[in-house]
Amino acid sequence: MFNRGDTWREQLTVPSSGDATGNITFGAYGVTGASPIITGANNITGFSAATINATSKVFLVSGTSTTVPADWNNSNNSIETIGGGGAGHDGNSSSNKGAGGGGGAYSKATNVTLTQSATVNYVVGSGGATTGATGGDTYFCNATSNCLSIAGAAVVSGAHGGVGGHSNSTGGAGGSTTVVSRQVAELSILVAMAAPGRQQEAAGVVPVAH
Repeated sequence: MFNRGDTWREQLTVPSSGDATGNITFGAYGVTGASPIITGANNITGFSAATINATSKVFLVSGTSTTVPADWNNSNNSIETIGGGGAGHDGNSSSNKGAGGGGGAYSKATNVTLTQSATVNYVVGSGGATTGATGGDTYFCNATSNCLSIAGAAVVSGAHGGVGGHSNSTGGAGGSTTVVSRQVAELSILVAMAAPGRQQEAAGVVPVAH
């Protein structure tokens, strides 16, 4: 006999065998309550809700300013910039076929300090717009001032554009990275633009994640 309302989490072993005329019957006692439960399943305890730290990425491909996310984490972020590619060049003779432009530089800053919900400026460097032209610089600033060029005091991540190709079959040099010895941060910001045109390379891209 098993008590109503109780659960046994174990195997029920029958010590003897019945037959057609001698059935083995298990019953329940107790005036009220659910039927007894015999199950091999065990309760598993000690679980807690998992914490998922999601990282979001923002790609800035145009414009000149953005608002810092309200959940920006100064100790877990990165800001990446890619300079615009240099334009290719037409050849000037049958022997000099012209050359392609150099690729824009890539730069990444981590753990940058920004003020949540503040406005900051950036520049997306475009690809070289004319034959042999150098690509534009791409950079991201921690403020709206001191951000007029890649050398500005507010720049936290910057990448120079690639040099344009030459008419003497010499390819353009790749862009150089601007090293900034400031704190930068996993909101990830990507600034990038595609530069149209037969002789133009891809323009600057700045990635951001948080």
